[in-house]
Amino acid sequence: MSRPLTSNPHAPSSPIRIRPAGPADLDEIDALERGAFAQDRFARRNLRRLLTRSSALVLLAERAGEHGPERVGYALILYRRNATVARLYSIAVDETARGQGIGPALVAEAARHAAQRGCRRLRLEVRRSNGAAQRSYERSAFRRTGIRPAYYDDGEDAVIMETEIAMREHTQS
Repeated sequence: MSRPLTSNPHAPSSPIRIRPAGPADLDEIDALERGAFAQDRFARRNLRRLLTRSSALVLLAERAGEHGPERVGYALILYRRNATVARLYSIAVDETARGQGIGPALVAEAARHAAQRGCRRLRLEVRRSNGAAQRSYERSAFRRTGIRPAYYDDGEDAVIMETEIAMREHTQS
């Protein structure tokens, strides 16, 4: 199920649709990944594998474009069997679409899907140096819960952030 993005004052003129991605979306997701991250990128083969796994969900944000749908963002959620915590493993928004509410819309849709799978919390890691991303997640009701020392390949720490989703998602339906 997709939900249009309508409440953001910075929203683009065409509505955003968020839908589950499939193997046919690999090229667009790979392009979003390469465009968003200079480091910490997923290898294309890993993206391909995750697009077919029941333990992963890739959400793709699209808007109407002159030549058909434009893919403007994606989020990857990982699930573990019998776990009540889902992991927001990656989120990327196209540079031309940043500041338009797409990231928060992807986070909200990820939380909705996680709640449907019985998860109560959504967790993520973000670079300690990425204060802008941390503030954005805090606006989406995430709180800092810890540090993972030397989490990234270059040795930088990750800030662990988490939000409760079960009650929030049930009240929005």
